[in-house]
Amino acid sequence: MIKRVMIIADQGRPIYFHNFEGQSHDSDMQAISALVSAVSSFGPMLSGTEVSEIQLGGLNFLMQARGAIIFALAIDEPGNEEYEKKLHRIADLFSEIYAGVLQYLNEDTDLSVFDNFTEILRTSGLVP
Repeated sequence: MIKRVMIIADQGRPIYFHNFEGQSHDSDMQAISALVSAVSSFGPMLSGTEVSEIQLGGLNFLMQARGAIIFALAIDEPGNEEYEKKLHRIADLFSEIYAGVLQYLNEDTDLSVFDNFTEILRTSGLVP
């Protein structure tokens, strides 16, 4: 199951996050912190065509870089090709839908523009 979807801009700034388990905000922030820490360490190894997998604090993360944006899924079972395909599709959708915003993304960008992405993911059948 996909537990969380995270999209992180350069410098580790989360631009989209959703927890599909409905757990507390504290666990969300721990997941983001762990991922940002891992990305800063492993980020240069990420390629635009390959999916990298790491395990942090009992969660498995699949990550893929697209330019300055890193797409990540927290999943419950490692090594599942279905989740890799979903990560590619999520990255494609986000990149297509928000291309105009991403082109000018900076620290002043109002991130509420991405709020409807959760509904897009659900409608597309990519997440529960």
